[in-house]
Formats: sequence, C-alpha cells, structure tokens
Amino acid sequence: MDYPFDIDSAIKLWMIIIVMMIVLYIMNIITVTLQSPIKLMQTQYAGEKKTRQWLIILLLVLGIIALGYGYTTALTTDGVMNALMDIFKAVLAVLVGTYFLFMSLTIFFLQQIQKISSIYYKKKNFFSISGMLSRMKANAIGIASITMLCTFLIVTLGMSLSAYRGIETQIDGALFQENEVSFVNDDIQLEKLQKEIEGIATIDQFRMSEELVVPFHIGERNQFEQVRAPGETNQSIEDNVYSVLMTEQDHNEVNDTKLKLKDNEIFISSNTDKYQGLNKIILANNQYNVKTTKKNFLGSKFGIDGLYIVVKDHSILKKIIKEYKSYNPKTQEYDISPTLSRSMHFNITKGEDQFIGQIERLEEEYGISIANHKEISKELYELNGGLIFIGIVVSIVLLIGMFLILYYKQLSEGYEDKLNYTIMKQVGLPDNLIKSTIRKQVFWLFGLPIIVALIHTAFANKIIYQLLGLLAIRDYWLFITSYSIVIILIVLIYLLMYWVTSHIYYKLINKSNA
Repeated sequence: MDYPFDIDSAIKLWMIIIVMMIVLYIMNIITVTLQSPIKLMQTQYAGEKKTRQWLIILLLVLGIIALGYGYTTALTTDGVMNALMDIFKAVLAVLVGTYFLFMSLTIFFLQQIQKISSIYYKKKNFFSISGMLSRMKANAIGIASITMLCTFLIVTLGMSLSAYRGIETQIDGALFQENEVSFVNDDIQLEKLQKEIEGIATIDQFRMSEELVVPFHIGERNQFEQVRAPGETNQSIEDNVYSVLMTEQDHNEVNDTKLKLKDNEIFISSNTDKYQGLNKIILANNQYNVKTTKKNFLGSKFGIDGLYIVVKDHSILKKIIKEYKSYNPKTQEYDISPTLSRSMHFNITKGEDQFIGQIERLEEEYGISIANHKEISKELYELNGGLIFIGIVVSIVLLIGMFLILYYKQLSEGYEDKLNYTIMKQVGLPDNLIKSTIRKQVFWLFGLPIIVALIHTAFANKIIYQLLGLLAIRDYWLFITSYSIVIILIVLIYLLMYWVTSHIYYKLINKSNA
C-alpha cells in the first residue's frame, strides 16, 4: 500500500504532544506552588492517610461491574463483525475495572485479613500484611498501569505472531487452484485464450465455474431473507452473512470433488463454526436439507464470517437472482440483482515464470483479470509484513514502558524503604525477618501485574481469535500455540526485569544499612 510521509500529520501530532506536556507541567507547578516548602519536606513523615471505607466499597463495586462486563463481552462475542464492534467496549471496561479493583479490592482484602487475629498476629504475617497494605495504598495505580501494559504487550505480540504464522494459510485459501481467470464480459474468446495459455505453459486442465455472491439475513426458522437498510427494518447486523453460491457441477470441477446432492438438498461450508448447526434452511421460498462439512471451501476469500453454498443446478441460482435484490439509491428501490461471475481455474505444471511474465499482456488483450498463487503470496507477505512490523514496534514500545515503570518504582521503593529498614532494625527485629518481610512485599507488588495480565489474556482469547478472522486466520491450534509462546516469552522477560530491578532495590537497602 502507498503510505507516504505526511508533514501536516506529523506537525499536528507534535502539537498534541507539546500541548499535553505543557498541561502536565502547569499542573505540577500549581501542585507544588500550593504547598509550602516545609510541608513538602515533611510529606514523607506525614504518616499513612486512611482511605475512606465508603470510597473503597464504591470502587470495589464499580470495578467488579466493569470487569464483569468486559469479561462477559469478550466471552459471548461471536463472529468477526461482532468482535470488531465489541472489542473497544471490552477493553475500556477491563481497563476501568482493573484500576478500580487494584485501588479497592487489594486494600479491602488486606483489611479483612487484619481482622482475623489468628492470621494477622503472627510474627511472619504481621509485618508483611501491614507493610503490603501501606504499599498497595501508595502504588495501586502504578501496579494497574503495569498490568495493562503487560496485557496489551501479550495481545499485540500474540496477534503479530499469529498473523506471521498464518500467512501460508491465507495464501493456500485465496484461490481454488493456483491460477484463476475472471471474465469481465461475456464476449470473451475463450478457446483462443486457452490455446494461448497452453502455448506459454503446460496446463493440467481448465476448470470453468460460475459464482454468485449474495448478502443474506438469516431470520427465524433459518430463513434466508433479503438484507434491508438499517432504518427500514429491525434486522440485526449480527445475522447478516455474505455467501458465495455455486452449482454442484461447478463445485466438483473447481475443487476436484464428487459431491452429489438430492433435489431438496444444499451443501454449506463456512470459515467459522458459527453456522455448523444449520440443518434446514429456507432459501428463495424453498426449504432445503443442509449437508455441512468441517472443511472450509471458502478459504480466505472473505475477511468476515461467510458461507459457501452449493446448490443442485442453475435453476436455483436463477431463483436466487430473482428473489434477492440490493438497494438502488438512484431509484430508491430494491432492484439491483446479483450477477453471476464466470471464472476459469487451472494449475501450471511447467513454465509458471513465463506465464507470470505474460499476465499483464493477457489481461489487457482479453479484458480479463488473472490471479496467480505466487503474486497473491507476494502481496500477502507485503501486507502482513507491514502489520507484523507495526505490531513488533508497538510491542517494543510497551516493553520499554513496562521496564521503565518497574525500574523507577523499584528505585523509589528502595529510597523510601531505607528509613523503614533502619526503624525495624532499631526495634530489635532480626535481619532474616526484615529481609523476608520486604522480599514478600516486593514479590507480590510486582507479581500481581503479570498474574492479572495472564487472567485478562485468558478471558480475551475468544474475542482476539474472532478478530484474527479479519486476516482469514481460522486455525485455533495455531492461535493457541502462538499465544502460548508469547506468554512464556513475556513471563521470562518480566522475571528478568524483576530480577534486575530487585537487585537495584536490595542494593540500595543494603547500602543504606552497611
């Protein structure tokens, strides 16, 4: 795709960033100005502010509702178009829920444990729980930010890896055979074209087909209705589906199969499991028994959920052309009939490079369109390569952001804990108890984000898988293995970052008490 650099867009982006930075700078100046130097110096000794209980409960309830809505939306979404419409609502709900729950649930949970004397008033638990409560009150927003960055990192990198591994599947499903000739008009000199192609390369056989592409609305009792404009009917967009229709004879010819249909039967294949339950349908006012298959004959022709329908003969296609019409804005009526498109399919056993070199000339001379397996492969690698590159860049940015938050949080924690470490030593606590207490607090403080991020990812896997249908990736095993690889990689990187930042933290603590 042509994607030139636009100086106007760059200037607008920089202006937005500059304005944001100025606003933040002004806010910081106002905050500092309103406090006296003495108060600022005494802030770290001011003691812990008690959070109002009603506020904790309010945030807890809102957080549970938001997170529950986000999870429910992600788990109940079915179909590519629904996923595309629901993903933003789900992400926003999970984002709000995560922040609210970190600000309330963790504090509420620790406060309840404090009320259980048999647990709280044990030597090992007393300091750990009280210290953890103080840390969570101070760091809840920062931990929630790390959680969301980690979640976005897993999702982005997982989608990029799935897209990369699914390129070959897209290529294989793009055509019925390795080459496809689409006829723009009916007065094509077919025999002359076939002889010329045979003179360029060695062909296995020419396979002819006629296809009909029709949008349907699946109504009650699986009745395939004409799609209406949103303002004219209560038809739900969720029940609209694009379909490729073909006769039994053409299907067998282009796919090298031996399908046999009865007069009251049709054959349905789909790129999604959404339509596997169809047993009987009403099409063009006639009821048909449905033969289904797990095989996806639609391939990667559609980036949305679609159907591949095989009917007995051309008489049924003619009924469909007559019955299902599209809206014509000029006449303001439904009078645009779907049209049959003719295609020729073949494989080349010898001389493919010579044929590819002649494609442009043949298209111009005969007024046809030729799709070739190698050319489609090149285009898909270019398109998906761009998407993968963007995904990797975004992942690197998220990874750097996550590391910086972890690093500076450990650094600030180290400086703040210098005094706490000294006080605990002065009151006579043994070194091993002090170190064990601090180690538990730090571990849970930075262990929670990765744990919650993995939970978010687990609930999001269905809606993410549905979205990958836009790239014609329908292999669930490929999706699961890709995300498993990414999760293992991110967990290892996170542990490495935790180890590095914790080493700096403990170095600060030990240095202050050397």
